[in-house]
Amino acid sequence: MGKVQITTKGISKFLKAYTEEKSISEYIWNGFDAEADAINIVTTSNSVGKIDKVEITDNGTGIEFEKLSSKFVPFYQSEKNTDSSIKMSKIHGKNGLGRLTFFCFANNAKWETVYNKENERIKYEININGNELENYQTQNKKVTDEKTGTKVTLYNINKIIDADELKKYLILEFCWYLKLYPNKVLNLNGEKINYKDNVLDEELLTIEDKEIKMSFKAEYVQWKEKIHDEYSRYYFIQTNGEERFKETTTLNKKGDSFYHSIYVTNSIFDDFYLSKDNMEGQTTISGYSKTCKEYKFIKKEIDKFLKSKRKPYLAIVAQNLIENYKKEDIFPEYNDKNFIETFKHNELENLVSIVCEKEPKIFSQLNKEQKKTLVRLFDLIIENGDTNSLYTILDQVIDLDDDERDELAELLDKSSMSNITKTIKLIQDRYKAVAELKELVFNPDLKANEVDHLQKMIESHYWLFGEEYSLVTAEEPNFEEALRRYLYILEDNGEKVEIDSKDKRKQMDIFAVRRNINNGKIENIVVELKHPTNVKLGKKQLDQVIEYMDTILKEKRFNNYEEQWNFYLIGTEFDTSGHIERAMKNVKEKNEKSLVWEVDNYKIYVKKWSEIFSDFEIKHNFLQEKLQLQKEKLLEKEKYNKADDVIEEIKTNSAIKGYNEKLTSII
Repeated sequence: MGKVQITTKGISKFLKAYTEEKSISEYIWNGFDAEADAINIVTTSNSVGKIDKVEITDNGTGIEFEKLSSKFVPFYQSEKNTDSSIKMSKIHGKNGLGRLTFFCFANNAKWETVYNKENERIKYEININGNELENYQTQNKKVTDEKTGTKVTLYNINKIIDADELKKYLILEFCWYLKLYPNKVLNLNGEKINYKDNVLDEELLTIEDKEIKMSFKAEYVQWKEKIHDEYSRYYFIQTNGEERFKETTTLNKKGDSFYHSIYVTNSIFDDFYLSKDNMEGQTTISGYSKTCKEYKFIKKEIDKFLKSKRKPYLAIVAQNLIENYKKEDIFPEYNDKNFIETFKHNELENLVSIVCEKEPKIFSQLNKEQKKTLVRLFDLIIENGDTNSLYTILDQVIDLDDDERDELAELLDKSSMSNITKTIKLIQDRYKAVAELKELVFNPDLKANEVDHLQKMIESHYWLFGEEYSLVTAEEPNFEEALRRYLYILEDNGEKVEIDSKDKRKQMDIFAVRRNINNGKIENIVVELKHPTNVKLGKKQLDQVIEYMDTILKEKRFNNYEEQWNFYLIGTEFDTSGHIERAMKNVKEKNEKSLVWEVDNYKIYVKKWSEIFSDFEIKHNFLQEKLQLQKEKLLEKEKYNKADDVIEEIKTNSAIKGYNEKLTSII
C-alpha cells in the first residue's frame, strides 16, 4: 500500500475545477505520454441508461511497478516535466494530476497495467477509493503474455456523463495532436475521433527559395472552434514524422477566433539545435538553429501565408460583428426613411468593420454599455470628420507592422463619411442661409439695411454667384485697395498701387475673383446690392454699376482680354420707368437671362432677389430631393426679431465663405 504526499482534502482543492470530460482527457493524455498509438474509451450504461462505468484502454508501455513511488506519491509534480524553454507535444502531462482526477465524477478507479521488465511482461492492479485519495493499493502482480498497456476503469459514477458532449470535448482537446501524429488513434465507443470534425479550412503548401536552395512543406489547418489548452502554434517536424519543437504563432490572442495550426516538415529539423541559450540568440557550431537563414526563411514565409489566410476571414468576423451589434441595438437610432440618416448609418457600420478587420481585439470582451460607448465614439469622430485622430489613437493601441499600418491609414482615408458628411452639412446650411437671406429681404419687420445686413450676408455667402470665388473686397475698400488685393491673389504681389481716376474712391459692395483652371481665364464678379424695400432699380442704380465698369476699363492692370468681368445689380423690384426692361430687350438676342449690357469681355446683369432665390432652388433641387431636406423646418428653432440676430447666426454656418487665407495675412 502506498500513500500520496497530500490529504484527500488538499487533493480535492486542486481538482475542484475539473469536469468529467476534462478528467477523462487526462487519462487519455497519460496513455499518449506512455507512447500509446491507440486509445479506446468505452462507456457502459446501466438499466436506466445512465453511464455507470468508463474504461480507457491504451497500448502504451504500462506503469512500471518499481516506479510507482515516483508516479503516484509526489502529487502535483511529475517525472514528465521537461525544460520549459523547449516546447514539445510528445510529453503532454506535467503536473501528475491525471491519476486522481476521477474524484470529480466517480468514487473508484482501478488501473490494470502491463509493462516490460527485462525479458518478462508483468501485470498488476492499482486501486484508489474516492474517499481516501491519498492512499493507493496494489495487488495481483504476476507474469503475463498480454501486450503492454494500461486500462483505467472509473466506476461508481456520481454525475451524468453525456456521450455527445464527451465526444465534442475530445475533438477539441485532441484534434491538433491527432493531426500532428496521424498514426495515433483515439476511439470513443468504437467510433474514431476525427480531427477533421473541427476543421474549417485546410491547405497543403510547398514553398521554395532558389537563392538559399531550399524548399519546405507545410500543412495549414484553421479550426472551427478554439482548441483546449493549446495556443495556435507552428509545429516543426523532422523527416521521420517526429516533432522537434513547437512555437506559438504571431496571431495569438487577437480576439478574432482565428484558431489555427501550422505543421512544417523539413530536413533541417533532423539536425536542429535547441536549448534555452540558443533560443536567446546564440549560434551553433554545426547543424541548424533559430539563427540560421533557412529557419528565418520558413518563419517569414509562413507568417506571410497566415496573414493572407486571416485577411478574408476577418472580413467575415467583421460582418458577423455588425450583425450581432444590430441585434443587440448597439448602433445609434437612425431614421431609415431618411437618405442622410441611412447614409450615416451605413458609413458608421463601414468604419466599425474596417477597424474590426484590423484589430478585432478592440471589440472583444465588452459588455453592452461598453459596446455602445465605443460605437458612439466612432460616430462622433465621423461626424467631426476627424479620421486622422482615429488613426492616431488606433496606431497607439494596435500592434501593427509597417504594412498593416499603411493599410489602415489607406482604409480610413477611403472612408468617405467625413467628406460626405461635411458636404451634407454644407448643403443643409446653404438652404438655411438662403432662408435667412429671404428673411432679411422680404421681412420688413427686421429692418435690414444694405451695409450692416445684406452686404454682410452676401460677403459670407457669395457662392450664390458662383463656386470657388476668392473674395477680394466687401463693403469698405475702394478701387485702389481692391486692385492691391486683386494683384496679391492672382500674382502674389502686395505692392502699393495707385489708380488715376476721379472714381477711385468709390466702393464696391462685393468684388470677387475666380481663376478658371480649365481655360486659363480669370473671372471676376462685382455685386451692387440695393435696399430691399426703400430702393427700386432703375437708371440711377444701373449708371452706378456702369461707373464701376468704366473705372475698371481705364485701369490697365484690371483690364486684359484674358479676364471676364460680370457685374450684378440686385434689388427687390424695378422702378416704373421701364429703363431696366428696355436694356434687357436691347441685348435679348444674346439669349441670356437678366443680361442688360455686354461689350467685349464685360457683362452687366440686373437681378431681382426672387431670381437669386429661384436660381438657387433650380441648382440644388436634385440634391434637396435626394437628401430629403425639410426646408420648412430649417428656421423652426430660430425666430428672429431683428436683422442683427440673423447676421450673428451666420457666423456658425458651414456654408460661409471667408477671405482668401493668403489675403487675410496682409489685410
